[in-house]
Amino acid sequence: MSRYASALVFAALIASSARVFADTADPRFLAMAHNTMKEYKQACDVLETHYPADTQDVDVLFLLGQCKAGQGKFTEARRAYKSVLEIDPTADQAKAEIAASYHAEGRDSEARAAYQDVLESDPPPGVRGNIERAIAALDAQKPWYARISLGTIYDSNVRSGPSDSEITAFGLPFSLSDSSLEEDSFGFSASALAGYSQSLSPHWRMSYQGSLSHRDYENDDFDTQTVSISAGPVFQRDALSFALLPRVSGQTFGGALYRMTYGSDISAGYALDDSWSIEASSGIQGQDYFTTTGRDGFLAYGFAGVNYAVGPGRLSTGYQIRTEEADDDVNSNLAHGPRVAWQGANKWLRYYLAYQFTRSEYDAPEPAFAVTRADSTHTVDATASLGIFPSEIKNLSLDLGYSYYDNSSNVPLNTYERHISTLGVSKRW
Repeated sequence: MSRYASALVFAALIASSARVFADTADPRFLAMAHNTMKEYKQACDVLETHYPADTQDVDVLFLLGQCKAGQGKFTEARRAYKSVLEIDPTADQAKAEIAASYHAEGRDSEARAAYQDVLESDPPPGVRGNIERAIAALDAQKPWYARISLGTIYDSNVRSGPSDSEITAFGLPFSLSDSSLEEDSFGFSASALAGYSQSLSPHWRMSYQGSLSHRDYENDDFDTQTVSISAGPVFQRDALSFALLPRVSGQTFGGALYRMTYGSDISAGYALDDSWSIEASSGIQGQDYFTTTGRDGFLAYGFAGVNYAVGPGRLSTGYQIRTEEADDDVNSNLAHGPRVAWQGANKWLRYYLAYQFTRSEYDAPEPAFAVTRADSTHTVDATASLGIFPSEIKNLSLDLGYSYYDNSSNVPLNTYERHISTLGVSKRW
Protein backbone atom coordinates (compact mmCIF):
# COMPACT_ATOMS: atom_id res chain seq x y z
CA MET A 1 0.00 0.00 0.00
CA SER A 2 1.38 3.46 -0.93
CA ARG A 3 2.10 5.99 1.77
CA TYR A 4 -0.68 8.17 0.35
CA ALA A 5 -3.22 5.37 0.59
CA SER A 6 -1.99 4.58 4.10
CA ALA A 7 -2.49 8.20 5.07
CA LEU A 8 -6.06 8.13 3.75
CA VAL A 9 -6.84 4.94 5.68
CA PHE A 10 -5.34 6.43 8.83
CA ALA A 11 -7.43 9.58 8.39
CA ALA A 12 -10.55 7.46 7.93
CA LEU A 13 -9.76 5.50 11.11
CA ILE A 14 -9.33 8.74 13.04
CA ALA A 15 -12.63 9.99 11.66
CA SER A 16 -14.40 6.75 12.56
CA SER A 17 -12.96 6.87 16.07
CA ALA A 18 -14.04 10.45 16.44
CA ARG A 19 -17.59 9.47 15.51
CA VAL A 20 -17.66 6.89 18.31
CA PHE A 21 -17.04 9.25 21.19
CA ALA A 22 -17.94 12.63 19.70
CA ASP A 23 -21.56 12.49 20.85
CA THR A 24 -20.46 12.32 24.47
CA ALA A 25 -17.30 14.43 24.15
CA ASP A 26 -16.10 17.55 22.38
CA PRO A 27 -18.28 18.51 19.35
CA ARG A 28 -15.10 19.59 17.60
CA PHE A 29 -14.17 15.92 17.18
CA LEU A 30 -17.45 15.24 15.39
CA ALA A 31 -16.97 18.27 13.15
CA MET A 32 -13.43 17.09 12.38
CA ALA A 33 -14.80 13.66 11.49
CA HIS A 34 -17.36 15.13 9.11
CA ASN A 35 -14.69 17.30 7.45
CA THR A 36 -12.41 14.28 7.06
CA MET A 37 -15.21 12.33 5.40
CA LYS A 38 -16.05 15.39 3.23
CA GLU A 39 -19.43 15.75 4.91
CA TYR A 40 -19.00 19.49 5.06
CA LYS A 41 -22.59 20.55 5.63
CA GLN A 42 -22.90 18.21 8.61
CA ALA A 43 -19.64 19.60 10.03
CA CYS A 44 -20.94 23.17 9.78
CA ASP A 45 -24.26 22.17 11.35
CA VAL A 46 -22.43 20.70 14.36
CA LEU A 47 -20.23 23.77 14.85
CA GLU A 48 -23.02 26.32 14.36
CA THR A 49 -25.28 24.38 16.76
CA HIS A 50 -22.77 24.10 19.61
CA TYR A 51 -20.82 27.36 19.35
CA PRO A 52 -21.91 31.02 19.15
CA ALA A 53 -21.24 33.04 16.00
CA ASP A 54 -18.73 35.22 17.88
CA THR A 55 -16.72 32.31 19.30
CA GLN A 56 -13.03 32.98 20.02
CA ASP A 57 -12.06 29.32 19.82
CA VAL A 58 -9.46 29.13 17.03
CA ASP A 59 -10.02 25.39 16.55
CA VAL A 60 -13.74 25.92 16.00
CA LEU A 61 -13.10 28.82 13.63
CA PHE A 62 -10.57 26.82 11.61
CA LEU A 63 -12.91 23.83 11.33
CA LEU A 64 -15.69 26.22 10.31
CA GLY A 65 -13.46 27.63 7.57
CA GLN A 66 -12.80 24.11 6.29
CA CYS A 67 -16.45 23.09 6.13
CA LYS A 68 -17.47 26.37 4.49
CA ALA A 69 -14.74 26.03 1.85
CA GLY A 70 -15.79 22.42 1.27
CA GLN A 71 -19.27 23.66 0.33
CA GLY A 72 -17.85 26.30 -2.01
CA LYS A 73 -18.74 29.13 0.39
CA PHE A 74 -15.31 30.71 0.08
CA THR A 75 -16.32 34.15 1.32
CA GLU A 76 -17.62 32.70 4.59
CA ALA A 77 -14.56 30.44 4.81
CA ARG A 78 -12.19 33.42 4.55
CA ARG A 79 -14.19 35.24 7.19
CA ALA A 80 -13.60 32.32 9.59
CA TYR A 81 -9.88 32.07 8.76
CA LYS A 82 -9.42 35.82 9.22
CA SER A 83 -11.07 35.51 12.65
CA VAL A 84 -8.41 32.91 13.47
CA LEU A 85 -5.69 35.39 12.46
CA GLU A 86 -7.21 38.16 14.57
CA ILE A 87 -6.78 35.88 17.59
CA ASP A 88 -3.49 34.28 16.51
CA PRO A 89 -1.60 36.31 13.86
CA THR A 90 1.01 33.52 13.59
CA ALA A 91 -1.49 30.91 12.33
CA ASP A 92 0.22 30.21 9.00
CA GLN A 93 -2.20 27.43 8.10
CA ALA A 94 -5.10 29.89 8.19
CA LYS A 95 -3.17 32.20 5.83
CA ALA A 96 -2.52 29.27 3.50
CA GLU A 97 -6.20 28.30 3.51
CA ILE A 98 -7.15 31.88 2.59
CA ALA A 99 -4.77 31.66 -0.36
CA ALA A 100 -6.24 28.30 -1.38
CA SER A 101 -9.76 29.75 -1.31
CA TYR A 102 -8.74 32.56 -3.66
CA HIS A 103 -7.19 30.00 -6.01
CA ALA A 104 -10.37 27.91 -5.94
CA GLU A 105 -12.30 30.98 -7.17
CA GLY A 106 -9.81 31.64 -9.96
CA ARG A 107 -8.44 34.74 -8.23
CA ASP A 108 -4.86 33.66 -8.73
CA SER A 109 -3.26 37.08 -8.25
CA GLU A 110 -4.78 37.33 -4.78
CA ALA A 111 -3.89 33.69 -4.08
CA ARG A 112 -0.25 34.31 -4.98
CA ALA A 113 -0.13 37.41 -2.75
CA ALA A 114 -1.66 35.45 0.15
CA TYR A 115 0.83 32.59 -0.27
CA GLN A 116 3.67 35.12 -0.35
CA ASP A 117 2.38 36.55 2.93
CA VAL A 118 2.83 33.10 4.50
CA LEU A 119 6.44 32.91 3.28
CA GLU A 120 7.23 36.34 4.73
CA SER A 121 6.21 35.08 8.18
CA ASP A 122 9.15 32.58 8.06
CA PRO A 123 7.11 29.35 8.47
CA PRO A 124 8.67 25.96 9.36
CA PRO A 125 10.57 24.21 6.54
CA GLY A 126 7.74 21.78 5.81
CA VAL A 127 5.16 24.54 5.51
CA ARG A 128 7.54 26.65 3.43
CA GLY A 129 8.05 23.77 1.01
CA ASN A 130 4.30 23.31 0.57
CA ILE A 131 3.75 27.02 -0.04
CA GLU A 132 6.59 27.25 -2.54
CA ARG A 133 5.14 24.30 -4.44
CA ALA A 134 1.72 25.97 -4.46
CA ILE A 135 3.21 29.19 -5.88
CA ALA A 136 5.14 27.18 -8.47
CA ALA A 137 1.90 25.45 -9.50
CA LEU A 138 0.23 28.84 -9.95
CA ASP A 139 3.13 30.07 -12.07
CA ALA A 140 3.02 26.90 -14.18
CA GLN A 141 -0.59 27.38 -15.22
CA LYS A 142 -1.07 27.81 -18.94
CA PRO A 143 -1.44 31.44 -20.05
CA TRP A 144 -4.14 30.65 -22.61
CA TYR A 145 -7.72 29.44 -22.63
CA ALA A 146 -10.19 28.31 -25.28
CA ARG A 147 -13.76 27.13 -25.67
CA ILE A 148 -15.71 25.55 -28.52
CA SER A 149 -19.51 25.23 -28.43
CA LEU A 150 -21.95 23.45 -30.74
CA GLY A 151 -25.70 23.32 -30.40
CA THR A 152 -29.22 23.96 -31.63
CA ILE A 153 -31.31 27.11 -31.36
CA TYR A 154 -35.01 27.94 -31.48
CA ASP A 155 -36.11 31.55 -32.06
CA SER A 156 -39.81 32.35 -31.75
CA ASN A 157 -39.48 35.66 -33.62
CA VAL A 158 -36.29 35.62 -35.64
CA ARG A 159 -37.00 38.95 -37.40
CA SER A 160 -38.32 40.74 -34.26
CA GLY A 161 -41.55 41.38 -36.15
CA PRO A 162 -44.81 42.66 -34.65
CA SER A 163 -47.59 40.22 -33.84
CA ASP A 164 -50.34 42.64 -34.97
CA SER A 165 -50.74 42.74 -38.76
CA GLU A 166 -52.98 45.83 -38.72
CA ILE A 167 -51.31 49.22 -38.22
CA THR A 168 -51.97 52.88 -38.94
CA ALA A 169 -49.32 54.77 -40.91
CA PHE A 170 -49.53 58.23 -42.53
CA GLY A 171 -52.98 58.41 -40.97
CA LEU A 172 -54.23 55.41 -42.99
CA PRO A 173 -54.87 51.74 -42.06
CA PHE A 174 -52.40 49.20 -43.46
CA SER A 175 -52.20 45.40 -43.41
CA LEU A 176 -48.68 44.04 -43.07
CA SER A 177 -47.54 41.17 -45.26
CA ASP A 178 -46.43 37.88 -43.71
CA SER A 179 -42.82 38.74 -44.54
CA SER A 180 -43.00 41.62 -42.02
CA LEU A 181 -44.61 39.71 -39.15
CA GLU A 182 -43.08 37.47 -36.51
CA GLU A 183 -41.61 34.19 -37.75
CA ASP A 184 -40.19 31.33 -35.74
CA SER A 185 -37.22 29.25 -36.84
CA PHE A 186 -34.94 26.44 -35.72
CA GLY A 187 -31.26 26.55 -36.39
CA PHE A 188 -27.73 25.40 -35.65
CA SER A 189 -25.20 27.40 -33.66
CA ALA A 190 -21.46 27.18 -33.31
CA SER A 191 -18.95 29.39 -31.52
CA ALA A 192 -15.27 29.46 -30.65
CA LEU A 193 -13.32 31.65 -28.26
CA ALA A 194 -9.62 31.83 -27.45
CA GLY A 195 -7.54 34.10 -25.25
CA TYR A 196 -4.00 34.63 -24.09
CA SER A 197 -2.66 36.42 -21.01
CA GLN A 198 0.88 37.81 -21.12
CA SER A 199 2.37 38.73 -17.74
CA LEU A 200 4.25 42.05 -17.73
CA SER A 201 4.82 42.47 -13.99
CA PRO A 202 3.29 41.22 -10.71
CA HIS A 203 0.30 43.52 -11.27
CA TRP A 204 0.17 44.17 -15.03
CA ARG A 205 -0.61 41.83 -17.90
CA MET A 206 -1.73 42.03 -21.52
CA SER A 207 -4.97 40.30 -22.46
CA TYR A 208 -5.70 39.09 -26.00
CA GLN A 209 -9.01 37.53 -27.03
CA GLY A 210 -10.77 36.53 -30.23
CA SER A 211 -14.19 35.03 -30.80
CA LEU A 212 -16.27 33.70 -33.68
CA SER A 213 -19.96 32.77 -33.66
CA HIS A 214 -22.32 31.45 -36.31
CA ARG A 215 -26.08 30.91 -36.38
CA ASP A 216 -27.56 29.01 -39.31
CA TYR A 217 -31.37 29.18 -39.49
CA GLU A 218 -33.89 27.34 -41.68
CA ASN A 219 -34.40 30.64 -43.50
CA ASP A 220 -30.97 31.69 -44.81
CA ASP A 221 -32.02 35.36 -44.70
CA PHE A 222 -31.43 35.33 -40.95
CA ASP A 223 -28.07 33.53 -40.83
CA THR A 224 -25.64 35.50 -38.67
CA GLN A 225 -21.86 35.44 -38.25
CA THR A 226 -19.92 37.60 -35.82
CA VAL A 227 -16.15 38.00 -35.40
CA SER A 228 -14.56 40.01 -32.57
CA ILE A 229 -10.95 40.73 -31.56
CA SER A 230 -9.71 42.64 -28.50
CA ALA A 231 -6.35 43.34 -26.86
CA GLY A 232 -5.24 45.58 -24.04
CA PRO A 233 -3.64 46.00 -20.61
CA VAL A 234 -5.11 44.66 -17.36
CA PHE A 235 -4.06 45.79 -13.87
CA GLN A 236 -4.81 43.99 -10.61
CA ARG A 237 -3.47 44.73 -7.16
CA ASP A 238 -5.11 43.59 -3.95
CA ALA A 239 -8.76 44.65 -4.16
CA LEU A 240 -8.42 46.88 -7.23
CA SER A 241 -8.67 45.80 -10.88
CA PHE A 242 -8.67 47.78 -14.11
CA ALA A 243 -8.77 46.91 -17.82
CA LEU A 244 -8.57 48.89 -21.07
CA LEU A 245 -9.52 46.74 -24.06
CA PRO A 246 -9.68 48.18 -27.61
CA ARG A 247 -11.77 45.93 -29.84
CA VAL A 248 -13.01 45.55 -33.41
CA SER A 249 -15.86 43.36 -34.62
CA GLY A 250 -17.75 42.55 -37.79
CA GLN A 251 -21.14 40.98 -38.42
CA THR A 252 -22.83 39.47 -41.46
CA PHE A 253 -26.57 39.01 -41.78
CA GLY A 254 -28.21 36.88 -44.43
CA GLY A 255 -24.84 36.27 -46.07
CA ALA A 256 -24.05 40.00 -46.54
CA LEU A 257 -21.75 42.24 -44.50
CA TYR A 258 -24.09 44.05 -42.11
CA ARG A 259 -22.03 46.04 -39.61
CA MET A 260 -18.51 46.87 -38.48
CA THR A 261 -17.72 48.31 -35.06
CA TYR A 262 -14.47 49.57 -33.59
CA GLY A 263 -13.77 51.17 -30.24
CA SER A 264 -12.61 50.53 -26.69
CA ASP A 265 -14.00 49.31 -23.37
CA ILE A 266 -12.79 50.41 -19.93
CA SER A 267 -13.70 48.54 -16.75
CA ALA A 268 -12.72 48.81 -13.08
CA GLY A 269 -13.61 46.93 -9.92
CA TYR A 270 -12.88 47.24 -6.22
CA ALA A 271 -13.53 44.70 -3.46
CA LEU A 272 -14.76 46.49 -0.34
CA ASP A 273 -14.50 43.28 1.69
CA ASP A 274 -15.01 39.55 1.15
CA SER A 275 -18.71 40.08 0.47
CA TRP A 276 -19.14 43.48 -1.16
CA SER A 277 -17.54 44.89 -4.30
CA ILE A 278 -18.23 47.72 -6.71
CA GLU A 279 -17.68 47.88 -10.46
CA ALA A 280 -17.89 50.40 -13.27
CA SER A 281 -17.42 50.20 -17.00
CA SER A 282 -17.74 52.42 -20.05
CA GLY A 283 -17.01 52.26 -23.73
CA ILE A 284 -17.32 53.98 -27.05
CA GLN A 285 -17.44 52.47 -30.52
CA GLY A 286 -17.87 53.65 -34.06
CA GLN A 287 -20.50 51.91 -36.21
CA ASP A 288 -20.61 51.45 -39.99
CA TYR A 289 -23.69 49.80 -41.53
CA PHE A 290 -23.62 48.35 -45.03
CA THR A 291 -27.19 47.18 -45.75
CA THR A 292 -29.16 50.08 -44.27
CA THR A 293 -28.89 53.86 -44.39
CA GLY A 294 -28.93 56.52 -41.70
CA ARG A 295 -27.40 54.22 -39.03
CA ASP A 296 -23.69 55.10 -39.28
CA GLY A 297 -22.33 56.91 -36.24
CA PHE A 298 -21.15 55.94 -32.77
CA LEU A 299 -22.41 54.33 -29.58
CA ALA A 300 -21.27 55.08 -26.02
CA TYR A 301 -22.27 53.47 -22.75
CA GLY A 302 -21.61 53.57 -19.02
CA PHE A 303 -22.46 51.14 -16.22
CA ALA A 304 -22.03 51.21 -12.45
CA GLY A 305 -22.98 48.42 -10.07
CA VAL A 306 -22.62 46.69 -6.73
CA ASN A 307 -21.97 42.98 -6.12
CA TYR A 308 -22.66 40.93 -3.00
CA ALA A 309 -21.28 37.43 -2.51
CA VAL A 310 -23.73 35.03 -0.86
CA GLY A 311 -22.28 31.58 -0.21
CA PRO A 312 -21.35 30.00 -3.56
CA GLY A 313 -23.26 32.67 -5.52
CA ARG A 314 -23.10 36.36 -6.27
CA LEU A 315 -25.86 38.95 -6.52
CA SER A 316 -25.17 41.89 -8.85
CA THR A 317 -27.18 45.02 -9.46
CA GLY A 318 -26.46 48.21 -11.34
CA TYR A 319 -27.61 50.88 -13.78
CA GLN A 320 -26.65 51.35 -17.41
CA ILE A 321 -26.86 54.37 -19.72
CA ARG A 322 -26.31 54.09 -23.48
CA THR A 323 -26.45 56.72 -26.21
CA GLU A 324 -26.40 56.11 -29.96
CA GLU A 325 -25.71 58.97 -32.37
CA ALA A 326 -26.57 58.18 -35.99
CA ASP A 327 -26.54 60.08 -39.27
CA ASP A 328 -30.33 60.15 -39.22
CA ASP A 329 -31.80 61.50 -35.97
CA VAL A 330 -34.65 59.00 -36.30
CA ASN A 331 -32.10 56.33 -35.31
CA SER A 332 -30.34 58.36 -32.59
CA ASN A 333 -31.47 57.47 -29.07
CA LEU A 334 -30.74 57.50 -25.36
CA ALA A 335 -31.38 54.27 -23.43
CA HIS A 336 -31.09 53.61 -19.70
CA GLY A 337 -32.29 51.24 -17.02
CA PRO A 338 -31.47 48.92 -14.11
CA ARG A 339 -30.07 45.40 -14.23
CA VAL A 340 -30.00 42.66 -11.60
CA ALA A 341 -28.27 39.29 -11.91
CA TRP A 342 -27.57 36.17 -9.86
CA GLN A 343 -24.80 33.73 -10.71
CA GLY A 344 -23.08 30.85 -8.99
CA ALA A 345 -21.21 27.61 -9.43
CA ASN A 346 -20.32 24.38 -7.74
CA LYS A 347 -18.37 21.32 -8.83
CA TRP A 348 -20.94 20.26 -11.41
CA LEU A 349 -23.08 23.27 -12.26
CA ARG A 350 -22.61 26.88 -13.33
CA TYR A 351 -25.69 29.08 -13.62
CA TYR A 352 -26.65 32.66 -14.44
CA LEU A 353 -29.96 34.53 -14.25
CA ALA A 354 -30.44 38.20 -15.15
CA TYR A 355 -33.24 40.73 -15.62
CA GLN A 356 -32.90 44.13 -17.25
CA PHE A 357 -35.32 46.95 -17.94
CA THR A 358 -34.44 49.52 -20.60
CA ARG A 359 -36.21 52.75 -21.54
CA SER A 360 -35.18 54.01 -25.00
CA GLU A 361 -36.09 57.50 -26.23
CA TYR A 362 -35.33 58.57 -29.80
CA ASP A 363 -34.36 62.03 -31.03
CA ALA A 364 -36.70 62.61 -33.99
CA PRO A 365 -40.24 61.54 -34.94
CA GLU A 366 -40.93 58.65 -37.30
CA PRO A 367 -42.31 60.22 -40.54
CA ALA A 368 -44.88 57.48 -41.07
CA PHE A 369 -46.26 57.66 -37.54
CA ALA A 370 -45.84 61.34 -36.59
CA VAL A 371 -44.53 60.39 -33.14
CA THR A 372 -41.08 60.28 -31.61
CA ARG A 373 -40.34 56.66 -30.89
CA ALA A 374 -40.09 55.53 -27.24
CA ASP A 375 -39.60 51.88 -26.21
CA SER A 376 -39.75 49.97 -22.92
CA THR A 377 -37.89 46.67 -23.01
CA HIS A 378 -37.91 43.82 -20.49
CA THR A 379 -35.13 41.27 -20.95
CA VAL A 380 -34.58 37.98 -19.10
CA ASP A 381 -31.48 35.81 -19.63
CA ALA A 382 -30.85 32.42 -18.05
CA THR A 383 -28.05 29.92 -18.63
CA ALA A 384 -27.00 26.68 -16.98
CA SER A 385 -23.91 24.62 -17.70
CA LEU A 386 -23.79 21.07 -16.34
CA GLY A 387 -20.40 19.39 -16.23
CA ILE A 388 -19.92 16.06 -17.99
CA PHE A 389 -16.81 14.30 -16.76
CA PRO A 390 -15.97 11.07 -18.61
CA SER A 391 -12.39 10.13 -17.86
CA GLU A 392 -11.25 10.62 -21.44
CA ILE A 393 -12.85 14.06 -21.98
CA LYS A 394 -12.44 16.69 -19.27
CA ASN A 395 -14.08 20.13 -19.12
CA LEU A 396 -17.01 19.01 -21.27
CA SER A 397 -20.39 20.50 -20.39
CA LEU A 398 -24.03 20.42 -21.42
CA ASP A 399 -25.28 23.99 -21.90
CA LEU A 400 -28.84 25.29 -21.67
CA GLY A 401 -29.84 28.85 -22.46
CA TYR A 402 -32.99 30.95 -22.59
CA SER A 403 -33.61 34.62 -23.44
CA TYR A 404 -36.87 36.55 -23.41
CA TYR A 405 -37.50 39.99 -24.91
CA ASP A 406 -40.65 42.05 -24.47
CA ASN A 407 -40.44 45.34 -26.35
CA SER A 408 -43.34 47.77 -26.04
CA SER A 409 -43.23 50.81 -28.34
CA ASN A 410 -45.45 53.71 -29.35
CA VAL A 411 -44.49 52.79 -32.93
CA PRO A 412 -46.51 49.61 -33.67
CA LEU A 413 -43.85 48.08 -35.93
CA ASN A 414 -41.49 47.88 -32.97
CA THR A 415 -43.77 46.16 -30.46
CA TYR A 416 -42.90 42.47 -30.22
CA GLU A 417 -42.07 39.49 -28.02
CA ARG A 418 -39.23 37.07 -28.62
CA HIS A 419 -38.12 33.78 -27.04
CA ILE A 420 -34.74 32.21 -27.81
CA SER A 421 -33.81 28.76 -26.49
CA THR A 422 -30.47 27.01 -26.96
CA LEU A 423 -29.17 23.53 -26.21
CA GLY A 424 -25.58 22.49 -26.84
CA VAL A 425 -22.28 21.15 -25.60
CA SER A 426 -19.04 22.99 -24.84
CA LYS A 427 -15.42 21.92 -24.46
CA ARG A 428 -13.06 24.15 -22.51
CA TRP A 429 -9.29 24.22 -22.33
